[in-house]
Amino acid sequence: MRRMGPWSSHPSLPSTRFHALVEEAHDHGHKVSCHAFGGKGLHNCLVAGVDTVEHAVQLTDEDIQLFKAKGIYLIPTLFHYQIERGQDEKKYGGFSTASVSEPNFPARRCRGR
Repeated sequence: MRRMGPWSSHPSLPSTRFHALVEEAHDHGHKVSCHAFGGKGLHNCLVAGVDTVEHAVQLTDEDIQLFKAKGIYLIPTLFHYQIERGQDEKKYGGFSTASVSEPNFPARRCRGR
């Protein structure tokens, strides 16, 4: 498990089970969305081939390549993190989702074109 400020990044399902879930949903004509900030959980979603990912504030270069190769849509939801910055900092001991995402997102966005 990797710590990201006050957040921890760990998957809620083993990758094999998640992959089976995505495959089953697609077999029945359903879309699959993943809500993840980063780390192994996000990576497992991308490998499994989900259709959209919400949040994804900490992306690796490999994650960006998987988004592109598999045609997965990213819904980054970055704006509301700015609005909630003060509330998050009080709640999470000086950290906020906005502050966690800022060092990662702009540089990665440029490389991900």
